[in-house]
Amino acid sequence: MRLMEFNHRYSAAKDELRDNGGAGLAAAQADLRALLPQLPTERDRAVASALIDGLPAAIVPPPPPSALYLEALEIERAAFAFAGSNEDRAAAIAEARRRIWEIADRAAPDESSNIRALTRPLEHIEESLTDPQWDFADPPKPPQN
Repeated sequence: MRLMEFNHRYSAAKDELRDNGGAGLAAAQADLRALLPQLPTERDRAVASALIDGLPAAIVPPPPPSALYLEALEIERAAFAFAGSNEDRAAAIAEARRRIWEIADRAAPDESSNIRALTRPLEHIEESLTDPQWDFADPPKPPQN
C-alpha cells in the first residue's frame, strides 16, 4: 500500500467520523493502525501513525466564523461580482482589499491572517486587470503553408 492510498482511507474515515459526531473513533483508529504494516517505509508508517494519533483533533468541527470574517467575506464576494470596465473593476477590487485589511486590523491576532488571506485572490485579479501577463486581443496567426 502506498501512502497516498492510506491518506485516501484516512480522509474517508475522518469524513465519516465528522458526519457521525465522532462515534466509532476507537474502531476507526484501530482499522487504520492495521494498515500500517502494509506501508513500504518507516517514514510512511511514522507519517500515517501521526495522522492516526491526531484523528481526534481532526474531527472536531472548526468554530463558526466571526462577524468580522463574515463582513470581510461579503466584501470579497461583492468585489468578485463587480461588473464594469477593467479600470472600474480594478478600482473596486483595490478598495475591497483596503477595506478587508482594515477589518483584519480590528480582528484578533489568530484570525487576522485568515481575513487578510481573502485579499490574495483579489490581488491576482487586480494584477491581471492592470498588468496582464498575456494579451489576448490579437491571437497569434496560424502558420501559412
